[in-house]
Amino acid sequence: YGPTEAGIHFERRIDGSPTWSTVSGNSETLTLAEGTHVLEVRAIDAAGNADLTPATFAWTIDTTSPTVTINQASSQPDPAGSLPIAFLVTFSEPVAGLDAEDFTLSSSGQIAITQTGSLYKVEIVSLASSGQVILSLAAGKVTDLAGNPNVASTSTDNVVVYSPAPPETTIEAVE
Repeated sequence: YGPTEAGIHFERRIDGSPTWSTVSGNSETLTLAEGTHVLEVRAIDAAGNADLTPATFAWTIDTTSPTVTINQASSQPDPAGSLPIAFLVTFSEPVAGLDAEDFTLSSSGQIAITQTGSLYKVEIVSLASSGQVILSLAAGKVTDLAGNPNVASTSTDNVVVYSPAPPETTIEAVE
């Protein structure tokens, strides 16, 4: 911002404060809390007349990393005799960049992901072996819309025992 006539000075206020502060120089460092903020700047002429329509600028400070919870889906049998094995992945806020390769699976296998809002359904569609299937997401795999990396996943039940039925063997007599 800058004056358009001689004798102009500027005042600013943050977040609708009732107090306007005189601006000196062209930059200022403020310590603000997380959240949405609005800066208003108005010109005051030499006669003391204040601009009735101050310039405004709004922005959001977000330094909080998204959290993520992984649990087996409520409809998931445990132990599971067949695939797929379903987990629900819930983030505390929208994230970007989530791919199947971001997850850690306790056994070699293939993952499919479907998304509904901030809820992701992760299905294990193939596994190399039977046993405990544990799904997790390490810290820093995705970011929120402000670029903050996720923290490592937590869970109350992210383990499913995979125990497929053994193959059947039949012998037929040849006559």
